[in-house]
Amino acid sequence: MIIWHLADIHFGKIKQVTLNNFYEKARALPKPDTVVIAGDLFDSSLFFEDDNTGSALDFIEELKGYSDNIIISKGTSSHDRHNLKSLKKIFKDIAIYDEIGEHDEFCVVPEPVLSTMEETIEILNSTKKPYIIFHGSIEGSAYPSGVTVENVTNSFISSSLFKKFKLGLLGHIHMPQNVAGNCYYSGSLGRWSFGEEHAKGFFIHDTDNIKNPTFVEIESPAYKTYTFTDNEEAEEFLKENNFDEMTRVITPKALKTPASKNIKILINQTSTNLANDSELTEIIQNSGLTMYDKVLLYAKNKLKETLTDSEKELIRKILEKVNLT
Repeated sequence: MIIWHLADIHFGKIKQVTLNNFYEKARALPKPDTVVIAGDLFDSSLFFEDDNTGSALDFIEELKGYSDNIIISKGTSSHDRHNLKSLKKIFKDIAIYDEIGEHDEFCVVPEPVLSTMEETIEILNSTKKPYIIFHGSIEGSAYPSGVTVENVTNSFISSSLFKKFKLGLLGHIHMPQNVAGNCYYSGSLGRWSFGEEHAKGFFIHDTDNIKNPTFVEIESPAYKTYTFTDNEEAEEFLKENNFDEMTRVITPKALKTPASKNIKILINQTSTNLANDSELTEIIQNSGLTMYDKVLLYAKNKLKETLTDSEKELIRKILEKVNLT
């Protein structure tokens, strides 16, 4: 069985140029037996009059031209919201799961929350299906920031629960990677934030050759970061270059040269006061953390509650990654 494995498309944020590049690549490939979207098809609630809704419906219609077996799982609740319930009414010939379920040879598990964690662990232990579609953080995976999931408190599931599956099709983390045996994050289809300079695209899996999936890279607008230790070099860099792509420039001090609309300036301070809300928000926003972890760290900092040792270590690693230590 040939499976196209996509995830984290985020309609509402994904750029049309990325979708066009996907269509061009996909139409040139042999058709798969199954297409899987492992969560976060949407970025937020969409209304029918929204252009992004039309793009999402067009996308699904396109996928139907590739395969008769399409499986869509709900991802993070703050992204997919109740959109999949509406999709079910439109696409009755597609397997759409907004809760835990099983379809053919697949066990489908949307991102667990506290109220569904016990049920999630139970189904992962009990299911006899050889393939798992899962949205969430698995122990051992890594965020684009370089922070590994072991360091993220109370928001991941043990990798041991996944090693029994012949193949795992994962979503949630935006960087493609292999974890827990034969489990793969496809990463997001496109990029729309800094810290995601890595390749974007989707996996093609052959169930007769599990160990060697093919990653199909999709060209997506770049978000580039340049770090300078000298402000004069940074000023010269900004004067000499035209920035058609989103660019982040990290400098020791504030710059005299005004930034263009595609330039974001981040001042590289030698020390960071974690009680400064704007700085911590910037750090967390660019860290690649889940919304749960962002809220946890931000709330504790704002309320001046004591951070645990693991949370302090996580913050230290985040600071290192954005050159703020």
